[in-house]
Amino acid sequence: MTLRLFSTIALTVSIAASIAHPTLAHEAASQCPKVTIVAARGSEQNSNLIPTRYSEQAPASFGSNGFEGENIRGMLKHAEARYAQLHPGESLLKDVDIIGLDHSVYPALLPVPELAKQGEVLSLWETFTRAVKILWQTPLFSIIDHAVRNLYESILTGIGHTPEFLARYEHETGCQPDYIFTGYSQGAIILSTHERYFAQRGKLRGVVYLGNPYMRIEDHAQHVFGNPLYGIGMLSAVPLQRGTVPRINYCLANDFTCDSSLRGMLKSSGTGGGTHPTYFMPEHSRHSDDELVDLLAQWINK
Repeated sequence: MTLRLFSTIALTVSIAASIAHPTLAHEAASQCPKVTIVAARGSEQNSNLIPTRYSEQAPASFGSNGFEGENIRGMLKHAEARYAQLHPGESLLKDVDIIGLDHSVYPALLPVPELAKQGEVLSLWETFTRAVKILWQTPLFSIIDHAVRNLYESILTGIGHTPEFLARYEHETGCQPDYIFTGYSQGAIILSTHERYFAQRGKLRGVVYLGNPYMRIEDHAQHVFGNPLYGIGMLSAVPLQRGTVPRINYCLANDFTCDSSLRGMLKSSGTGGGTHPTYFMPEHSRHSDDELVDLLAQWINK
């Protein structure tokens, strides 16, 4: 995870946009949603991509393509279940389409060796010895070079392709819905870049980011969940013109991406990512989960 930190910082200061021609992996809607949630998964979330229908009351065409990834999928499932609990017989997501940015739009790449698997807790000595073993097999320069090249491609592709992807979605469905952006980790980088454009068009109801590397001090004036110790993202100093929109940041303490510190980085290295991979995962239920999805429900029902 330490290498992810260094390679991400090294790359993102030089990001620029480009336009290509992705394939829209989404079925044309038979009716238009009132809100479309645009989801961008985190780094290396390229397996366990399960197309999901979140509401039994929603049209079949509103089912996701699976590219929202595990954490955002967990958030949306929790939002639907929580709303049904508070409003028996009603569905939050029945009029909401979900579209994930697929491989052709955003590859979500950051290939670096893992020191610990998720759920493992290593001592400092174990962390050190595993790092030495990895570096013995592959030089540090090669690891960083490979990670940076792939991350650069991933972010550049995602930034360049997302507007066209959404334009094609509107063209093929014939719908002009409001959007809610939700991104996890690297996915938050991709969607943050496009906030201003969609906000100026009056199309963006709000943004929801989990483990946001761009999180800044001024974000605490809005909605921050998770009780971070510092609440400053590892890329907070990168210049970025964001939209003036309602904003939710979910940042757990010692998540090195949004609560950056040496302590968080070390904890993440020896514990398979620390708190960063645990947002809305079933084995990590938190009160903040309820608070966040209750606010999201207000935006959807606006």
